[in-house]
Amino acid sequence: MTMLILTVAPEFALLSTDTFVTDMSGANRSGPALPFGHASKIAAIPHLHMVTAGSGGWFTFLRWVNFLMGTRTAGDLLTADRNAAKELPAMQKAAGEPGEAIIVTAGWSEAHGRAIGAVYHSLSGFASQLLTEPGHTTMPEVNPGGTDYLDLAARWSPAAMGEETEAFHVALAKNFYESYEWGRLRPGVGIGGQLITARIDRDGIAVRRTYDFPPLRGR
Repeated sequence: MTMLILTVAPEFALLSTDTFVTDMSGANRSGPALPFGHASKIAAIPHLHMVTAGSGGWFTFLRWVNFLMGTRTAGDLLTADRNAAKELPAMQKAAGEPGEAIIVTAGWSEAHGRAIGAVYHSLSGFASQLLTEPGHTTMPEVNPGGTDYLDLAARWSPAAMGEETEAFHVALAKNFYESYEWGRLRPGVGIGGQLITARIDRDGIAVRRTYDFPPLRGR
């Protein structure tokens, strides 16, 4: 499982994830996932004016990206959303990945006149959960025992309204990384490498590296 951070703000949406890939048996381990390598886990789909990222089912995610890339109709995030609940369960089955998987998208919606997001979780049959109002969704959850918790709590609402949102994603990523580093995340979750952030607004998509995680201590 990988880290996912999605923010829907009034004028844009941000989607962030890391580049850390765990060993292939990571989801079945009794302890923290260990490094296997690095990969780009966020994909831009320009003709649908959206980006997507995944966690927990690498080959399911790759099938989803290929499906979106091959969609031969220009559209927006809702174009992809109409097919997700039907296609994703079949993709997961074909990939042979029966465990937990999460797919997140962020993109422009002509119907809403703004950027929105969507989450699809295997435990709910990949049913569509559209995010159309300002707010955040994250995996994992913020660690309330972190030294930065009060600062994150104070910045939560302003960031959802577009105030220093990218910096807020970096701060969240550092909180999650600290939890991973000290073994506070559930088995199979790994965080590291680089933080990659995609911004989607009316004018298009921009993807860039926003943070480099330090080497793991004690691993």
